Amino acid sequence: MRKGAWGIMQRKKKLLVILCIAVLLSMTEGCGVGTANTQAEREEDSAKSQYEHTRPGDSAEEAGKKFKCNPRAVSAYTEEIFTKKILQAWNNLLDAFLAGEDTFECADQDTYSWMIHYFPYNYFPVMGELIEPVYGDVVKNGVAPFKYTATREECKKKTAEFEQLVEDILNTTMKEDYSDLEKALSLYQYFSSHYEYDLETYRRMDDEFVEDTDAYRLLMTGHGICSEVASAYSFLLMQAGVDTTIIDAQSDVSDNHEWSLVRINGKSYHIDPTYALSTDSQLAYFMMNDVQRYDTYAYNDLFVAGVYGQEHEIQGYKAEDDTYRPWWDWYMTGLDAEKNIINYYYFDENGNYMEAEYKYEE
Repeated sequence: MRKGAWGIMQRKKKLLVILCIAVLLSMTEGCGVGTANTQAEREEDSAKSQYEHTRPGDSAEEAGKKFKCNPRAVSAYTEEIFTKKILQAWNNLLDAFLAGEDTFECADQDTYSWMIHYFPYNYFPVMGELIEPVYGDVVKNGVAPFKYTATREECKKKTAEFEQLVEDILNTTMKEDYSDLEKALSLYQYFSSHYEYDLETYRRMDDEFVEDTDAYRLLMTGHGICSEVASAYSFLLMQAGVDTTIIDAQSDVSDNHEWSLVRINGKSYHIDPTYALSTDSQLAYFMMNDVQRYDTYAYNDLFVAGVYGQEHEIQGYKAEDDTYRPWWDWYMTGLDAEKNIINYYYFDENGNYMEAEYKYEE
């Protein structure tokens, strides 16, 4: 289950090494979206590129009560972990993508390398499907190129479909007035009933390099490995305004693994949505502290934000609160956010099935 994270990590490392080799030739031109456009078209597209999230038929009041997909959503963790240059390059890439252009302002090659291999896949996953980097020493005079893997119309269609899917998931799973805890909990329950672990892909990774394992695949197909699950869960939480990032880790007794780290009420917790899949919403892996996280498969050497975190020696976040320890033996069956009540079942010391409810504090 956890070797999927190692595969993604290796893929990132391989790609980043390749980027450092200036002698590599650029790939053949893809189905670019921007170079053939007139100035008028680019200006028109740029005006539309901010993605007005009110669809036809929605009143302003109705739109204000719904979650809208926001390609620019990042968490406080993101701002703490990555440099301002990387974050600015990401916003510039978004501007270019949404306007149908194929170059964007980028400070330098190092910034380009870290951003383009991580942000599209984790912060707006559909972009990981629709663009690809240009290899080699390609950043010239503060401008960087990228390529499209589809036509302009296909890009627009897939982006719109993805945004609609994200909005449907959020609006059927939670309400905007939910607390961050309730958002994380309701989404955790949603993952347990809507997605399946891709054991076949996990096994294939023993023998071959497997491409296109990312959050987009999980959200569009309903199955994936740990890196895809963690990325998708964190992405959706960020869309809902919850502070989150992705953790990579090694283990003393098992394969590498990825999961989500959240910050709720100023405290960090581990949430492992992969283990929610097909477990009837067991909360054993929800809101864990560091001790509980280590006790499950002895994970150590935790790195925030994947390979970037390892290379830049980012200080780890401590998850020390054990408020949710009692929850780890529960199987959630319902959530009443208005009354702050969780319905659940558990098994007592004699193995008897027991139902109960718990009134939580936000």
